[in-house]
Amino acid sequence: MKARNFTFLIIGILFMLNGGKTYAQQLPDFSFSKESMFLYNPSVAGHAQGMYIFSTFRSQWGKIEGSPFTANIGFHTPLKNKRINLGASVFNDFTGPTSYSGISGSFSYRIILDKGLWRQRARKALSFGISLGVNSYRLNAGLFQLDQPDDPGILANTESKMYPDASFGVLYEGGKYYIAAAIPQLLQLSVPFEGRNGRTTNFTKMQHYHFGIGGKISLRDNYSARDITLDPDINIHYVVGAPPQVTGSLRYSLESLLNVGLGYRSTSHLMVLGGFTILDRFSIGYAYDMNLSNNRAALGQIHEVHISYDFRDNLFGY
Repeated sequence: MKARNFTFLIIGILFMLNGGKTYAQQLPDFSFSKESMFLYNPSVAGHAQGMYIFSTFRSQWGKIEGSPFTANIGFHTPLKNKRINLGASVFNDFTGPTSYSGISGSFSYRIILDKGLWRQRARKALSFGISLGVNSYRLNAGLFQLDQPDDPGILANTESKMYPDASFGVLYEGGKYYIAAAIPQLLQLSVPFEGRNGRTTNFTKMQHYHFGIGGKISLRDNYSARDITLDPDINIHYVVGAPPQVTGSLRYSLESLLNVGLGYRSTSHLMVLGGFTILDRFSIGYAYDMNLSNNRAALGQIHEVHISYDFRDNLFGY
């Protein structure tokens, strides 16, 4: 691996491993933010009418060796009493010499305000959720390509740390729209790593603040049998000490079979999204993030694939 191709990717890590200071680890954002919301907001558990299984794969900065790659898989489902919902997820996030993975279980309680039309899910509900899990953060010193390999502040070998974590979330479903808020990494624990000089560097798992709002705007008139909607979605992600990230998208959906749309991320990315659904259950979506910054030629683009299967009323539903 050439050091010049990897320099800007690890430069932040080099700063983090010097001086025994404390640094924060940020969680990745997803282009399919609504579909991936459960990963950060446990109150989303059970929002479908049956078991919902999903997986997301995200590759960033494709022109760089060792570029970030994120993969996850999860499920959630309501139980028979229709108010208690459970879920679980497993994720892996790789960036060159670092990797971050974990497993969590989620519980949510839903207060059903208005059942609405059962088959169309036009209901109103308020949900509260919490998740508990175990995460692992690993640094592989053997993959560092350094100009000064004997720097005493750098890790001497590969280390792996395990620590507990928790998240809390709230979700309001208003029939045709939703409002969500969540705090991932609720415990805000510090993960210590030791350098060659014996000094300890702490990676603090900072609390994140997620806020999202979205819905469906019907375009169908009284003379049309087709279900045509515009689906707006806005998400704000904030970590103390870092600039907030805002992601917005607007998708055109036809009969819940096909959707296409555009979006913009405040990190100077234009998003192109699309997907299709088979038999109203199996869905595949693809997103392409086009880097609009001056570094786009060196960084490369971002690709994301989201796959899900909705069992719906085959299991416990409303």
